[in-house]
Order: sequence, then C-alpha cells, then structure tokens
Amino acid sequence: MELARNLKYFRESKGMTQAELGEAVGLSRSSIAKTEAGWKVPSFEKILLIARILDTTCEELAESKPTENQNFKN
Repeated sequence: MELARNLKYFRESKGMTQAELGEAVGLSRSSIAKTEAGWKVPSFEKILLIARILDTTCEELAESKPTENQNFKN
C-alpha cells in the first residue's frame, strides 16, 4: 500500500517519530505504526491533518510513484 510507504517516508523526512506524529494528529503511536505497516487506514480527516503536518498533500501520500526527490527503502 502506497500510503504506508509514503507516510513513513514523509514522517522520517520531517524527523518525527511515530509517537510525535500520533500525538500531533490525535492517534496513538501504534495506530501510526499499523498505518505504516499497511494494516490500518486512518479516516480521511486524519489523512488531511497528517498531510498538513508533514508539509505534503493527500495526493502525495497516496501516490504510487515516488517523486523525483524521494528515495524509498523497504
């Protein structure tokens, strides 16, 4: 799931931990971890908030192709 991989990429690029992001959007660290693992998808409202906090868009979070500046690692 692209959301999982992209969320982790953008979170790490902002230097945030799962706990910090979770606190900022009102989710637990484990909810962020489950989203990054592809086991859970937050509500659309939470995805909008996550995108704002990570200085990105919902489209970039869900994008299947990495942008030219992204270097994804699995």
